[in-house]
Amino acid sequence: MGTSMFFEKLFLVFEHLFEFTVGEIAGNRGSPYEYFNSSLLKEKGGGMLKKFLFLLCVPILGLLLLTAKPADAATSVSANIVLRATVTISVSLVTPNTWYTFGEVSAASTNYSNTPIVVRNDSLGAICRWDLNIDPTSLAGWTLGSAPGLDQVALFARFRKTDQPTDAMFVASSTLSATAKEYNAINFYDSDYDTDGHLNDASKILPQAYAITVGKSADRRLWLKLQTPTLVTDQNWRTLRLVVTAKMAG
Repeated sequence: MGTSMFFEKLFLVFEHLFEFTVGEIAGNRGSPYEYFNSSLLKEKGGGMLKKFLFLLCVPILGLLLLTAKPADAATSVSANIVLRATVTISVSLVTPNTWYTFGEVSAASTNYSNTPIVVRNDSLGAICRWDLNIDPTSLAGWTLGSAPGLDQVALFARFRKTDQPTDAMFVASSTLSATAKEYNAINFYDSDYDTDGHLNDASKILPQAYAITVGKSADRRLWLKLQTPTLVTDQNWRTLRLVVTAKMAG
């Protein structure tokens, strides 16, 4: 039943009750106030008032029951199940490929690593990506750039599974800097690791404990290209520190 129809019926109930009450009062004369406070009403023990209230309440209750709609029976229910999977994130370097030395190299020269640095995801349960950067405090007065300059070195990195990358493979997106850069489909990437990565994405590195059970590799071989400064102000030895930071692949 609609709201307007409900109030229309309620109005009719009050109208009939009013007519009934007026009739009762007319039969006993006097105003409604006088009637409800009359000795006649008191003598009847308030019966007329009780009758009025009863007749008022019954139809209103009936209308409310008519307009009440029973709740639909549920045909299915759902319950929330809450959890969080936790892992231990870890990255390591694989001996003996934990460092590389270019030795003494001339200024304004281009040099390539002959062996790679090998990085491994040895996390427990975590598929990871890595961020790479050079610790700026290890530059000892030099700066890093996309090209060599005065006391400025350019350093490139590329993960490659098979042989040493060619010069053309060290693209601009493979430049290392003091700011962390994510290893992904653009940066430091080579597709020859795709079959080893999660969902054929080489930069989503499976953890060692799982990778070996499915014939895949948790290791990534990192190759370097170094362009020394065009001019230098000293001939000091420097140890540039490459930082690899593991994080969830997301």
